[in-house]
Amino acid sequence: MKRAITILAVVVAVLSPAFVYAQPGKPTLTSPADGSTKVSLTALLAWNSPSLPDSFRIQISPDNTFANLVADVTQGNSNVYTPSAGLLNHYRNYFWRVQGIDNTLGAGAWSDPSSFLTIDTVPLPPGLLKPANNAKNIAFLPDFEWMPVARATRYQIQLSSNPAFTSDLKMDSVVNAPKTIITYNKDTLGKDTVYYWRMRTENETGWGAWSNERPFQAVFLPPSIPQLIFPVHASTNQTLTVKLDWEDAKQANRYKLFISDDPSFTNKLNGADSILLQSEYQVSLFPLMLDSSKTYYWTVAAGNDENFYSRFSDTFSFTTINLLPPSRPYNISPATSSVQFSRTPTFTWNDTGKFPADSFYLHISTFFIFTDTARLIKTTAETYTVPASAPLKENTVHYWRVAGKNEAGFSPWSFSWNLTTSINNPALKPFLASLYPNPAITETTFEFEVKQTQQVRVAVTDIAGREVLALHDGELTEGKHSITVNVSSLPAGIYFAVIGGKDGMQAVQFIKQ
Repeated sequence: MKRAITILAVVVAVLSPAFVYAQPGKPTLTSPADGSTKVSLTALLAWNSPSLPDSFRIQISPDNTFANLVADVTQGNSNVYTPSAGLLNHYRNYFWRVQGIDNTLGAGAWSDPSSFLTIDTVPLPPGLLKPANNAKNIAFLPDFEWMPVARATRYQIQLSSNPAFTSDLKMDSVVNAPKTIITYNKDTLGKDTVYYWRMRTENETGWGAWSNERPFQAVFLPPSIPQLIFPVHASTNQTLTVKLDWEDAKQANRYKLFISDDPSFTNKLNGADSILLQSEYQVSLFPLMLDSSKTYYWTVAAGNDENFYSRFSDTFSFTTINLLPPSRPYNISPATSSVQFSRTPTFTWNDTGKFPADSFYLHISTFFIFTDTARLIKTTAETYTVPASAPLKENTVHYWRVAGKNEAGFSPWSFSWNLTTSINNPALKPFLASLYPNPAITETTFEFEVKQTQQVRVAVTDIAGREVLALHDGELTEGKHSITVNVSSLPAGIYFAVIGGKDGMQAVQFIKQ
């Protein structure tokens, strides 16, 4: 009788105009919040529902399509669910959703999905690399290296002469990942003493276990780390020939210098990474190393006779000036290979280029390789007259060149020109030299007369005074001589056959076709 009344009630309710057919309402997920991290593997999942269905269905999946389910559970009308142990994995992202089920009206709509990341496991200790286990001949200031551990946020390192690490801790430091090398700056390690080091890691779960301790033996003191002096860190307006300076390091007799345009020293500049014997380095323009208006980084390591180097110093930076050195000056007079009957000639040159020189250095030498620096004259003008109080040597070949300088540095030297001072009658030619054929195509003959046995140099120069062919350099006896000159390799142009000796200097111009 009761069953019939129930069925009748349902039929009446369905046929009644006021009745609205409704499945269970859409649940709202509340905990853990969407996108939560560090969620326990057995965390309570909770939700709200607009109605109270007969049961709830809960699904958990590693993807938001719920194609692969790790849980598909139907339970009573409790709006909380706890995953069983072993159901979820550490450090995995999961999606979950819930729907209500009415035994009579069926299943309602699924909730919007929500995600959470489970908590990580306690991290493993890192693999220790350097110093190696039972290593010998280790410096008093060793570097410590280890293998990185996935998802580790911090590393702790301990160093002690006690393998139990209960006393005499020389180091107890915490460093951040992903750094996998630490430099030990204290110099308190004892010679021939065995030390032990160990490490552990930390992540969101906490600190993991310590690694096994590794012993090593410290036996010698390496050079100290250099301290950089000049230019000071982050300095600006440095010349392109800046001098880098640092303090002498203890136990050091050599240095390694790195200069780069990036702080990681990926691109080290050529010429500055060689072994240096002094605690300074003058940047050179030959070849040009630095650019204007650019930031550079530099660091130095100190070494000893055992070829052991300290760690590199701190990295300093400097920015070069917004200026380039002057261009190469051009010589004007005296003309190259000329004979000067005054020992106080006037030298002139021309300063060209976008960045003018503030001063000039005139170099006059009796050696064509300019080993004589007695006459290195600084002037602000583009001319210089040799004073009567210090005349040039008589009857001597002199070579001269000029370099310009501004705040950015020095220009290249001008081309080398030469002149000969003479007390001979200017109407007389010291060697009675001649040359034929002129113009020359493949070869020409240079004839001259030596009035007394003497040392003679014979060469061919171009119109700028640069020596292009060396023909003779040595003693010649008194009398007539001739030299056949092969000019086939020379480009077409104007050249000089030049002879110089005790009697003076003479140049014969010829044309190469």
